[in-house]
Amino acid sequence: KHKENNTLPDLNSLDKRTKKLVDELQKEIEETKKELDDIRNNKLAIEPIQNNPVSEEEEDFKQLKNERNIVGNEHYEVDPKIEDESKTKRELTKLTKKLMCNTFSIVIENYSDKIKNSEEYNIHDIDDIEEYCPDGESEEEKCKTELDKINAVCLWLLNNIIAYRVNDSSKEQVKSFIIYIMIWLNYMLNLKKDEINLSDFYNNIENDTNYTNCKDCDEKDCSNALKEKTEYNDFKEIIDKNRDLLNINFEDISKFFEAFKLLCKIPNVFDEENLECTEYLGYANDIVDKFKKLNENSSATGNNSYIQVWSTLSTDYENFKNKYNGINCMNIPSLPPMKTTQHNVQISEGHSEHGPVQSSDVTSSSLSIVKKLILALSIFSAITIFLGIFYK
Repeated sequence: KHKENNTLPDLNSLDKRTKKLVDELQKEIEETKKELDDIRNNKLAIEPIQNNPVSEEEEDFKQLKNERNIVGNEHYEVDPKIEDESKTKRELTKLTKKLMCNTFSIVIENYSDKIKNSEEYNIHDIDDIEEYCPDGESEEEKCKTELDKINAVCLWLLNNIIAYRVNDSSKEQVKSFIIYIMIWLNYMLNLKKDEINLSDFYNNIENDTNYTNCKDCDEKDCSNALKEKTEYNDFKEIIDKNRDLLNINFEDISKFFEAFKLLCKIPNVFDEENLECTEYLGYANDIVDKFKKLNENSSATGNNSYIQVWSTLSTDYENFKNKYNGINCMNIPSLPPMKTTQHNVQISEGHSEHGPVQSSDVTSSSLSIVKKLILALSIFSAITIFLGIFYK
């Protein structure tokens, strides 16, 4: 603004680049004013909070917590009369998922998930990854081998997605985070199997204290919160108790991993005001296609580890589908029900609320044949006994 009259300069007198910058600034100012008006309208009484430095990826998360008082921090209060708890939970769930996806995006951008490595990827571009790398000869913490890299990224994900957010996440959210991390770990260990001995990875877990110490973003112990939300004592136990998820074969885990990456693009690319239906449907159809192909694989039928992964992914997919279906975008496809054996339908009952499970026609037919054989044998035995008694 001009100092003399406190007015904006004549935009026509500015060059194109400056004019564009002014337009963008004006737009941001209007958006900020609207956000402030919304806060005032909601009559949020927020006391000053401590000015603790936070990482860039946590800023939005911290801001939402401060505005909505969802963790009960003693430094601020929200009038309970105007607090909308259900809306707060929805906003937190949405933001938590987005932060998780952003965290995975950082890994994918800096650590290749392709068979052939490329020089454009550098794991050390991930902030603070050196903390989980072994000490190098140059007295700098460097990850040199593929085992070093996978181990460091695994710990980085466990800390940034679980430890740093465990106090503010629900039990269901933390469980889904574990499954997504295990999907990534399985995929990468299979991808690098020519360079990594799986037993070496497990041995490394046994000897690395980072897997047994849970510290939140303030360096405070979070073991109790981890135990409460997951029933596991530490990261080592998380991996040990979920080893079945590492036994899913590479062909299938690749489809799950690709579906997860597509699913993560949705909250980062789209919102209610910026919904490109054609592109969104493209992602949705690709995800559905991955699941259809998984259904064609007999090795997935009746496998409990498959059921866990399938249920978690399908739950998040349906949540996004329900969110966007009808907002300028109709007929978003549903995921197919997972085909499984009759025996494992009972095993999967605990997961059935997360995703549809369907018994295969072949299994039903087989059970019918078995029942008929048993009935025939029973009749034959009865006749034999009757004839024997009659003969005597």
